[in-house]
Order: sequence, then structure tokens, then C-alpha cells
Amino acid sequence: MKRYIVEHLTSYQYKGPVSDSFGHLRVYPRTDSLQKLISHSVDLQPTTDLHQYEDYFGNQVSFFSVPNRHSTLDVLAKSEVSVTSPSIPNEVLEVSIAEARQIYHSRQYEHYDFLGSTQLVPTGNHFQNYIKKHLPEKASLGEALIQFNQFIHTQFQYQSGKTDVSTTAVKVARLKKGVCQDFSHFMLGVLRSARIPARYVSGYIETSLPDPRPDQPDLIGSAATHAWVEVLLPGQHWWGLDPTNNLVVADRHIVIATGRDYNDVPPLRGTYRGAKLESLEVKVQVRRQKESS
Repeated sequence: MKRYIVEHLTSYQYKGPVSDSFGHLRVYPRTDSLQKLISHSVDLQPTTDLHQYEDYFGNQVSFFSVPNRHSTLDVLAKSEVSVTSPSIPNEVLEVSIAEARQIYHSRQYEHYDFLGSTQLVPTGNHFQNYIKKHLPEKASLGEALIQFNQFIHTQFQYQSGKTDVSTTAVKVARLKKGVCQDFSHFMLGVLRSARIPARYVSGYIETSLPDPRPDQPDLIGSAATHAWVEVLLPGQHWWGLDPTNNLVVADRHIVIATGRDYNDVPPLRGTYRGAKLESLEVKVQVRRQKESS
């Protein structure tokens, strides 16, 4: 088990005063069987009240309204969280893709949301070549998923500025470039087109180890929120895969929210009335706490 302190700062600077702002925050780490939220706070400047609700996918969301004139908006979320690595039975990973599809089909209404097409992750014939090559029916599910995760990592180039939050999985397949959000969307498009339920995950990642070795390079993802994929395995096990870093998700990833794609889980979404936005800055810091002796 690892324990982390996370600080997530979002700063808006406007060209002049705005009359009011409204927003929905998804910066509240989940608590489940592998992750425990120990403490959490959000500091808003200008100061205003936060109201909590749970969205359709079970994510904790904070809503705020700033009714007074302001030219800056700062949102600082601080969390302390503990994370444990998952343990997936080998017999689950060794199930063939054909067998897994039969299991999914028998319970498809339970995970329909993570099989269907979305605006950012359309499904269909766009991905058939990838399915034939990387997800053949006779292959074991776990091995095929790990190899496909590695394929994306090695064959797609991490490059910011080539895509944005509206870029679809189909365009990512064509560009073979992008960032963590894009690689996750592409992976989701292929898996769902292969009738394998999978969901988008927004969260944080510890990029640098406390005592790194030369053979342990930094990971990608800590300057802002990170994105990866969770695949539903037979037996109702959600298994995390991070194609950006070629990792099976363990105790260096911190889950905030899950959904069908990025549109379901943006860290901050809102609107305002007044002057145009001049600048937006996002900073995320993830610090591992020392283990108690």
C-alpha cells in the first residue's frame, strides 16, 4: 500500500472582470476496495460554497457558483489517499477472448454504457484491422490486452498540441500521435468494437519514484490529470491499463472518476459571463508519504 498527498491547482485569468462563474469539479479521489480517501479539501478564490452530488457513474462532483465580479478564479484541491495494487486471479486472465465475449454477452445490459459508441469513442468498422491483429478469439484475454497496451505505447507518439479535448479515437488512429486522453480513447474504441467492455479513467499518477534508479525512467502524466483505461474482466474485475506508460495499473495510479470518455469526467467544467479568458494554468503535484515503521 502506498500513501500520497496530491495538490491540484487550476487558475483562470480573465482579461477583465466577469460577473459570475459556475462550475462542476471532479477532483475528489474515489474510495473503493483498492483506494481510500483519507482527507480532502477544496479552496476556491474568490471564496464561495461547494455543493456535493454523485453523478450517474458514481463519481463525486462539487458544484460552485461565484456570483460576484472577479478577474481571477483559483481552485486548489488537496487530497491524501492510500492505494493498494490489485490482485487479479490468473484463471481470469487466461480466459480466451471468445469465452470472455460469451460471458459479456450474457450480462451485456449490466455494462451497456461501456460497450456503446460515444462522440469521442465511436465504435464500428474503423478498428477491425486492430481487432483481427491484436484481439484474436483464441488468444488469452490478459496476454492480448497487455500486448495491445504495449503496441499503443510503442507505435503511437506522445506529442502535445496535435490534438485537443474534441479529438476522436478515429482521428487518433489516423494521426498515431496525441496524449494520454487520446491513447485511452483509441484503446477504448478498439476494445468496445471487439465487444469487450471498457471505461475511461481520470486520475493522478506518481511519475517519479522517491529513490529512482537509472533503469526506472519517469512516467508521463503528473503535470495535469492523467488518463488510462479499465477493462471489465470475467468475474466483474475492473483491470487498469495505461497505454501512455505501458503499465498495468498498480499503486502509482490514483483514480478520481470513471466514465465512457473524457466528456464524462473533466476535472473542471463550467461557464462564466464577462471578459474573455486570458490564461489557464493547471498544476498537479503527487508526493508519496514515507511508510511508517
